[in-house]
Amino acid sequence: MDDRDPVTVVHELITVIAPDVERDVIAEALRPSVRQRPAYRQRLVWALEENPRLLTGEGYLTPHRAILRFIDLLHDAGVAGIVRPVGPRCLRVVRIDKPLDGQRVCRNCIAKSRIEE
Repeated sequence: MDDRDPVTVVHELITVIAPDVERDVIAEALRPSVRQRPAYRQRLVWALEENPRLLTGEGYLTPHRAILRFIDLLHDAGVAGIVRPVGPRCLRVVRIDKPLDGQRVCRNCIAKSRIEE
């Protein structure tokens, strides 16, 4: 079990990218990303520790959809350096949350992947 405060851990990760970000901004973005689920919150923290680049454009590689929501909330809050990921197949900045071959893709790319020739 990990007894560290998730907000503190994530704040430390993000201050490497955005040194001036306030802890409250991180807390406000983290809360709705993983609503009342301590286990999900912990998985989000561990995934970000393992690959902080998820926050700077590689979000399409995230193992958890909640990280994409967290990125959107941080970006909307104006946190410098946080980059919404581009869909790896369509190269568009759209909602990507469907898993396909180890990446997160948009609904359109999922639909195209299911078309039989």
